[in-house]
Amino acid sequence: VMPMENSTNTKKHSRKRRLSLLVLSMAVLGILPGQNQADTVYADSVIYYTKYKDKFVFGLHQFTQQFNFVFTQNNISDSLGHSKMDYNADANIATGVFLAWEKIAFGLTLRTTPPENNSKKGQTTYRNLRLSIAGNKWLLETSYRRFKGFYELQSARVDTLTYTPETPYFLNPSMQNRDIKAKFFWFTNHKKFSYKAAYNGVHRQLKSAISPVFTANIHHQSLSTDTSFITPLAWSFWPIERNVHKINFTSLSAGGGIAGTLVIFKRVYANLVFTLNVENQFRTYHQRQKPVEHLTYMSLSGDFRASIGYNGNRFYLIGYSMNDFFFITRNDNVIVSKLLSGGVALGYRFNVKERPFMKKVKSSKIYNLI
Repeated sequence: VMPMENSTNTKKHSRKRRLSLLVLSMAVLGILPGQNQADTVYADSVIYYTKYKDKFVFGLHQFTQQFNFVFTQNNISDSLGHSKMDYNADANIATGVFLAWEKIAFGLTLRTTPPENNSKKGQTTYRNLRLSIAGNKWLLETSYRRFKGFYELQSARVDTLTYTPETPYFLNPSMQNRDIKAKFFWFTNHKKFSYKAAYNGVHRQLKSAISPVFTANIHHQSLSTDTSFITPLAWSFWPIERNVHKINFTSLSAGGGIAGTLVIFKRVYANLVFTLNVENQFRTYHQRQKPVEHLTYMSLSGDFRASIGYNGNRFYLIGYSMNDFFFITRNDNVIVSKLLSGGVALGYRFNVKERPFMKKVKSSKIYNLI
């Protein structure tokens, strides 16, 4: 048995060494200077970022998503915090590849892994479809997401009599959220600032820059459960909402914010994007043994995104977080919804020769609008 284990370990160590050498080689190639045929973008005679027109980008990425709903009531005194509810649903950790050439890019998921502590959190099923179209002036993101099976954190914290570290959280397997959204960003300082340089390997920011951002959104969400959103410990604090088992809403919003990237030595960078929107929400409340209510509210929503990494001539490494949030207020009570996304991307840019077919594609009006 021992020789077989040693042989297996030797093979594993050999594979690890080869992988380490590959990553190191890619890093060295990214650091060393060389001919770069990327388009340079000038503003006031200063080069702020580059567009790689002769490079095929291949990357590996790993990411995950989580929906979070926090219920807070402000009508009944609650010094012990029993009325607060903190619902979460975790998607699997996804591993895949990213391919890009100039303005065309797509990702493919190859494998998913359940999150940690699945026995405590219960089973979440989900669907996630996303399409993004972006130039450097603007970005359009569309998405469909469905999460079913939520766990609630607050009950475990306040139920000190029966809770142990091995006890599952309070589970609501029927609770589900369907989310359809279209988001539009317009970057006004696009001659100096590149959003793509912070979140994929198509562009590279060479000099620090900031840009105001204008946003517009269309959003539809349906949050539902078989019985009630209110947990047993919080039942007495929600006399109206404890009968609600489904909330549908559609919203239109517009707003703005700021985006900026700090660059060090033309390779190391940190990026932040924050926007805040005013939105008009058209809501429908479904309640047990009561008629459906149709209500209209003004509220707030927003986005917070951040990335940090290394972006060289060829090699790049990015860690990122992309989050959006909105508020549902009624009777002085608040539901805060957040979609939390994060991941790591590792990529390399390869030289490619332009084919006649792509020359025709690049000459089209649609392609040049991006």
